[in-house]
Amino acid sequence: MPGSLESRYIRLEVISGKNLQVPSWRIPAGIYISINVDSRGCWKSAISVLSSDRSVVWGDTVTLPSHVSPTLSIEIRASYEAGRMLGSGELIGKLQTSWDDLLDHGDEPFVLSFPPVRNVHPSLTLKAAIVHACDDQDVALSDFLVDCEIARDTDAGHAQFAAYMTSKTVSHLNIAVQHFQLVLDQCPVSHPDHAAALTNLAYARLKGYIRNNLQDIDITTSLFRDALALRPQPHPDHPLSLYNLTEALNWRHDKKSTAADIREAAKLYHELLPLCPEGTYLRSIVAGANSVDYVIVGCINLPIDTSDEGIHLRRVVLELCPLGHQHHPRTLYALLQSLYTRFTQCGSIGDLDESIRLGREAVSILSDGHPERDSYLNELAVSLEYRFQHEGKPNDLDEAIFLYKEALRPCPVGHKYRDSSLNNLGRALIARFNTRDDIDDITRAISLHREALILRPPGHPSRDTALNNLALALHTRYDKLHVIEDLNEAIDRYRESLRLTRHDDPERHSTLYNLSASLCSRFMQTRENEDIEEAINLCRESLAALSSLHPDRYFSYIWLREAYLSRYRILHDHADLSLAVENFRLASGHPTQGLPRRIQAALRWVLEAERRQHDSSLEAYQMCFELFDSHVMTRSSIISRREAATAFRGAQSLPVDAASCAIRRDNLRRAVEFVEQGRGQQWSLASRLRTPLEDLKSASPQLAQKLFGINKRLSDAQGFAGSAGPATADRAATEYRKLMEQWEATVAEIRNLQGFSRFLLPPSYDDLQAAARQGPVIIFIASQYSCSAIIVPTSGEPHHVPLPSVTLLDLNNLKDRFARAIRHASIMGPKHFQLVLDQCPVSHPDHATALTNLAYARLQGYIRNDLEDIDATTSLFREALALRPQPHPDHPLSLYNLTEALNWRHDKKSTAADIREAAKLYHELLPLCPESTYLRSIAAGENGVDYVIDRCNSLPEDASDEGIHLRRVVLKLCPLGHQRRPRTLYALLQSLCTRFTQCGSIDDLDESIKLGREAVSLLSDGHPERDSYLSHLALSLEYRFKHEGKPNDLDEAISLYEEALRLCPVGHKTRDTSLGNLGLALIARFNKRGDIDDMTRAISLYREALTLRPPGHPRRDTTLNNLALALKTRYNELHVIEDLNEAIDRYRECLRLTRHDHPERHATLSNLSASLCSRFMQTRENEDIEEAINLCQESLAALSSLHPDRYFSYMRLREAYLSRYRILHDPADLSLAVENFRLASGHPTQGLPNRIQTALNWVAEAERRQHDSSLEAYQMCFELFNSHVMTRSSIISRREAATAFRGAQSLPVDAASCAIRRDNLRRAVEFVEQGRGQQWSLASRLRTPLEDLKSASPQLAQNLLEINKRLSHAQSSATITDRATADRAATKYRRLTRQWETAVAEIRKLQGFSRFLLPPSYEDLQAAARQGPVIIFIASQYSCSAIIVPTSGEPHHVSLPSVALLDLNNLKDRFARAIRHASIMGPKDPTQPYNSHFVMRDEHLTLLDIMEKHVPHAEFAFLSACHTAVGDKETPDEVIHLAAGLQFSGFKSVIGTLWEVDDAVAKHVVKAFYENLFADLEDGGVMDCTKAAWALNRATHAVKTKVPLEQRMVFVHIEMALVFLHSSYIVFQEPGHNQLALSSHTVSKLSSVQIVLHHETSTNHRANVINVELEAGLIHTNMRTRNCSRMLEWLSVFWTDRFDATYSMRKGAYVCQPQLWKWVLGILTNILFAGIGTKLSDRHAAD
Repeated sequence: MPGSLESRYIRLEVISGKNLQVPSWRIPAGIYISINVDSRGCWKSAISVLSSDRSVVWGDTVTLPSHVSPTLSIEIRASYEAGRMLGSGELIGKLQTSWDDLLDHGDEPFVLSFPPVRNVHPSLTLKAAIVHACDDQDVALSDFLVDCEIARDTDAGHAQFAAYMTSKTVSHLNIAVQHFQLVLDQCPVSHPDHAAALTNLAYARLKGYIRNNLQDIDITTSLFRDALALRPQPHPDHPLSLYNLTEALNWRHDKKSTAADIREAAKLYHELLPLCPEGTYLRSIVAGANSVDYVIVGCINLPIDTSDEGIHLRRVVLELCPLGHQHHPRTLYALLQSLYTRFTQCGSIGDLDESIRLGREAVSILSDGHPERDSYLNELAVSLEYRFQHEGKPNDLDEAIFLYKEALRPCPVGHKYRDSSLNNLGRALIARFNTRDDIDDITRAISLHREALILRPPGHPSRDTALNNLALALHTRYDKLHVIEDLNEAIDRYRESLRLTRHDDPERHSTLYNLSASLCSRFMQTRENEDIEEAINLCRESLAALSSLHPDRYFSYIWLREAYLSRYRILHDHADLSLAVENFRLASGHPTQGLPRRIQAALRWVLEAERRQHDSSLEAYQMCFELFDSHVMTRSSIISRREAATAFRGAQSLPVDAASCAIRRDNLRRAVEFVEQGRGQQWSLASRLRTPLEDLKSASPQLAQKLFGINKRLSDAQGFAGSAGPATADRAATEYRKLMEQWEATVAEIRNLQGFSRFLLPPSYDDLQAAARQGPVIIFIASQYSCSAIIVPTSGEPHHVPLPSVTLLDLNNLKDRFARAIRHASIMGPKHFQLVLDQCPVSHPDHATALTNLAYARLQGYIRNDLEDIDATTSLFREALALRPQPHPDHPLSLYNLTEALNWRHDKKSTAADIREAAKLYHELLPLCPESTYLRSIAAGENGVDYVIDRCNSLPEDASDEGIHLRRVVLKLCPLGHQRRPRTLYALLQSLCTRFTQCGSIDDLDESIKLGREAVSLLSDGHPERDSYLSHLALSLEYRFKHEGKPNDLDEAISLYEEALRLCPVGHKTRDTSLGNLGLALIARFNKRGDIDDMTRAISLYREALTLRPPGHPRRDTTLNNLALALKTRYNELHVIEDLNEAIDRYRECLRLTRHDHPERHATLSNLSASLCSRFMQTRENEDIEEAINLCQESLAALSSLHPDRYFSYMRLREAYLSRYRILHDPADLSLAVENFRLASGHPTQGLPNRIQTALNWVAEAERRQHDSSLEAYQMCFELFNSHVMTRSSIISRREAATAFRGAQSLPVDAASCAIRRDNLRRAVEFVEQGRGQQWSLASRLRTPLEDLKSASPQLAQNLLEINKRLSHAQSSATITDRATADRAATKYRRLTRQWETAVAEIRKLQGFSRFLLPPSYEDLQAAARQGPVIIFIASQYSCSAIIVPTSGEPHHVSLPSVALLDLNNLKDRFARAIRHASIMGPKDPTQPYNSHFVMRDEHLTLLDIMEKHVPHAEFAFLSACHTAVGDKETPDEVIHLAAGLQFSGFKSVIGTLWEVDDAVAKHVVKAFYENLFADLEDGGVMDCTKAAWALNRATHAVKTKVPLEQRMVFVHIEMALVFLHSSYIVFQEPGHNQLALSSHTVSKLSSVQIVLHHETSTNHRANVINVELEAGLIHTNMRTRNCSRMLEWLSVFWTDRFDATYSMRKGAYVCQPQLWKWVLGILTNILFAGIGTKLSDRHAAD
């Protein structure tokens, strides 16, 4: 290197250091560098502050001689003193290097790395350069100081302490402490290093304490405290000394939980933080989790302290948490809690206002999902509720209830704070009930408190509070409804609460006076002196527990007053009245209670004093005036003053009532003063602020000026009434209140001036008499107590003129008459716009733009929290939009602006109404935004419409019309392909499904299923929510199955539930739900199909689900109910008593866990009732059946009148009464059971299948008990069957619906039999007709001739024709296999059916059409007997009879006691065995007759295909295939076969076959038939198809010798109308006879029978007669009918010697002997079982 070593100097620049970690972890005051060249001297840099990233910047320069030594030593040291140092500090790093190494880097800065400290290498950035000449001043090398013992011991202590901190060896700590103690001993108080010595010793001791190597923290803290005292501000080491003391306090608090330490630490941090610059290491430590955050959390967790010092501490802590600090919300919360608690103790409204302000800020900071948001909402609501109680502002209570509901929403069942939220909301609802008297509020409050009590079981620390709250709610309801059970329960709950409450509990007094109030109420009912004595003692005890100014003393006074007053009302002891008045006085005058309550107490005092004519009445009135004046003065606006003045009932007449009282007390002067004092209060208050102050200025210019300034500010403050935001209104009200306090203080000061003692006080009589200077003044006083006049003379005393003949009622009547005579002129409203828009009035073309600009600027300020009033901003946007209607070019942008404001208000305030409105606005906006435009990209983006969609989807489920309309709007915002469409579909289908469960509308269910199918189709197999979507679709299908009874719905539901369960393996969070869903569906399938495996699996699923919902699980009750249901269902099948007992136990456990207001609780109640009924039938224990009845009644009480589940409650209650009747045989129970049959089967919102089954059960029980309601039950069955079958859109589904119910096949004959047994033959005939051929009748309605209707109303006829056409087309949905398509078809059919029903109802209003398409009455049916009597044979399980319908008059009954249904069935079987059955060309489907078909060349031609065709001009068809005229056994009332189908489609004449046709022999019949039918053609005639019956008759005679009898009988002719008859009856009529008694004598003379067909068009009836002749063992028919579109089936009956028949000829006709007539009927019956018969009327036959 250049230069000589002897003369070379090196300039060294110390630039910076990094990674400077102190080995002992101690926070240094700074870092410095020490450079030692030789043993004689060293250089030290400045002490620089360590940064938060453990770096230091120096920039110091030193010139050092390199010739002294070839090497140098560089040390990095930590100094613990910023000023004068004690010792050398703590060594961080030391490095020995050479000059040459430093100079190797040239002129560039270089990094010098030191040995690691805690695995990190400290480093210095240096710069070295050679200097050839050196100024002596630049040479910084200095000699070492003489070795100082104090410094040496200090450095040794630092070294030992660092060793202890790294090695944790206690001996190092002990040595360090010894060194530091020696130093302290050598540094007395006066020594400049005394503070440093104290600090070093204290710090070493503190770390030993932290590591549990030393125990005494108190001495350590004292050392730090002494050091701090020696370093006051602005000592450079003052901040570090503050920190050291806080550190010691924190650790002592951490280990000893000394509250005083954490309080002191908070105040020290409040001083320290401003002294710690940002970016310093000290700042990063002080502001960290173990320092100030620890103190903040510790202070937050301190008990509530409402002292001035305690609240001051809360304010200090809040200042430690500026806006944005993570603990800012919690510190706000702690302060607001202390403030409102102090309010409850002292009644300072200022505390409450500040509490509300802090609460609003805290809530605004927390996100919707914050885990503690519910607590913050609750506390804000509590403060608002208190302010409502103190000031009576309704908005406060409404906001409190809204917040309580918001708080309850994130606290579902199982949430740890749900009990508190329930109690809070319940309490607020009680307050609103007391204000607005809505019984729903108190009902819900009780429900909430009951649930809260369940969540606080015995042993819970807050159970006493829940008991008190529930008791308060019950007593409140008792005051309204006077149900003594409420009162008794309230007293019991209060007593239990008192037993649980400690005597020193700060809230015990409230339970004491609440119990007192309830005992008073009971005393008024029972007159038990013990109650009233206890009530008085309880109030006295509550008063003794409260300080003299505690706000709650008011309530103790009130209830003590009530106790004395109650005792006075009974015992009439005047001492009690005096004591009551004294407590009126104390309550209304209690200074720390809110004015509204005190006013209410004073008004009650007035009332009681007037009622009792007590001497205190004038005092009570005066109290009212003073309190009203104070109360109204608290309101900052004229509008709010008026609201305050009108808020109290009975206050309007206070001035005249007070004056009337004064008159009656002979105090006319006071009467005049009352009149003046009570009038125009609002104007008087306003005028005070404008009082001329000239006289005051003369007396005291300073006070006059002061009052003038306050008046001006008060007048300005009154404008806040227009403030919309609650927070803004609160601030304005607080400001106004402070001004009022200043005003009152100033006025009080003025009244101390001489001559101003009555300044601004109400005028005295002497003041008022001045108004009579010009002549006497007459004051007219019309009160409810008396009417009078007072004359105020010019001087002297006033005079009283009584007016006994005038009453207040007379004057009110006069007023009303006068008011009606005056026309009311409209009053112009105030201006709508702010003054800032005056330059652009409404008419100005830029007015909307001005509004928008102002609103947008305000919105941005609100978004950034610079402005708070969003409501006014939203109004501006709304006004601008109104000025820009579509198609204004700025309409889309104005829509967007308004949605933006609504979105932000919702974001910050969670106002559901805003997000709903925003959704509707976006629905209008998006179509107006062209694709690719910027507005479209913003509006359709994440912060635009997507935000609205998400928030709407997150709204609570709302099944109202408005709520569902909103869901539809949101769905339109999510077109196909939108990522949020599945979730939106899910939200809508949930609401629809819920509305179905509440209202029973099947359309809601259909739509829910349609939406569910789409939602599921949009989700991939691996979608995390697919199981939920599958389950909800399945649930809708299950509901529809229960409502409509379609098996496919249940099967699909189970399949979906199975798939959902597969997606929820063991451990999946929703597996329990999937298990429960599948179990319910399996129970439903078991009830339908009886497969015990379904039941067994359902129980297994529920047992698994129950293990997944252990005790404490929020939905355990649901699983218990479902498991119990499964067990009870299995018991019904297998009768294993253990199943029943377990079911009852599970139901009881479920009820214990279920809230009383739970929407599904009614189900468990009715289910448990059913189980108890079953056990009662086993054990005969009356307790079971009584409880069962009570449970059902309770379940009914919980349900609205149209709730679908009332059906089940009726059913269970019916079963309970029926069970008790079976054992006790009390007819009243049977009557009650029948009434519940009636209610259940008639319940309009339950599904028809359930109602039909109930009606059938009703029939069975009524028949079994021979009850009078049996006919009503049958009629209900017919009506429900008709409605049920009408809901089915296809012919096949109608048959399925008709055959789905056991026991329904014999319903028509059973109903007719019942009517006969009830001596109602007309009804029997109608039942026969009404119950037969429903499926054909329903189908034929759509082809009813409308000629008569067209004449009466062409428009209605055309409308019905169109609907019929569309209905006929819709029936083709039977062939649809796709479920979604079938659902759509069924929904369309249902809507068309409703249109059809509406159209028919309108037609029936026409004259002459009242019975259009209704079942015929007896009179209608009797028209069939015009040609002679009609005999109806009825064979029922209950009796066999015949009814003779004469040509006119009443029908006649012929009993057939010797004929039984069993005989007829046996005869049928014998006949069936005699016929060979085979299928050749016309296969008949035994399970589905509509699938019967002709085998054609290309494909089968089914009966269903035939029926769907309409060929009105077809004449004749001959069906020679087998079984073409045979119906099915399942629907004997419906002749469903191929021949009937052809006839229905329009063929006027059809011949079919009853069984197998033998072609080899039957061809002879066919040949003979056509020879007879075409006989006229040879003579040039035309074919006459009406001769088909005659031709067949002749053919069977012609081939007697060629064709066996059974092959002649096989053919049957159908003509004129398709008609049906049940297998158990047939209709006969003897030609030419008016009536025919079915007796042996009559029958023996019977030579022929007529089967009479009666049919009806829209306005008239026609009868067609078919002769039936008994000839040669055959019954032949001769059809005499023309021009009919459908034909009557005729009968050929086999008659042989096997029935021992004998014959006698009479006039060419054969008849059977009388004793064999019943066999004739039997044979006819047998054939009819195969599907043949006649029906009296085809009500819609085409003519």
